[in-house]
Amino acid sequence: PLHDTANGKAALALMADTEVPDALLPEIGEVRRSGIAYDRDEHTAGISAAGIAARLQDGQIVAISVPAPTNRFRA
Repeated sequence: PLHDTANGKAALALMADTEVPDALLPEIGEVRRSGIAYDRDEHTAGISAAGIAARLQDGQIVAISVPAPTNRFRA
C-alpha cells in the first residue's frame, strides 16, 4: 500500500495534494522537503525502510526502497 511503505510514501510525494489522504499530508510534506520517505515498522513488524521516487519522462512514477531490520535501521 502507498500509505505504509517507504516507496509508496515517496510516490505519494510526487502526486498532487488532492490525491494524498489528508491525514498523510504532514508526513508527505516532509518527504517532499527531504526527498526521502521512511517506513518505521509500519508495513512489516521488525522491518524499516528508506525510499525515493522519480517521475519518468512519460509521467510514470517509479519508486524504490531499501529495507533493513529495524534494530539496524539508522534514520
